[in-house]
Amino acid sequence: MCAICRWQTHQGPLAFGHWRRETTERLTQDARAAHALRTLRTYVPTSGYIPDFLTPTVTGEGLDAG
Repeated sequence: MCAICRWQTHQGPLAFGHWRRETTERLTQDARAAHALRTLRTYVPTSGYIPDFLTPTVTGEGLDAG
């Protein structure tokens, strides 16, 4: 999700500019990847809150608690 957000916002041109250009070029050559990206972009807003369903909640009991 972070990669999609960085790719579509154009923030951080010094850090991500080369990667963004290279990724865009590759996507124009790979129809399956471009289709997958279009699908994923519907779930990743360009700004604001991004729901995180993969990170577990913090319980304060540490890693040993499971």
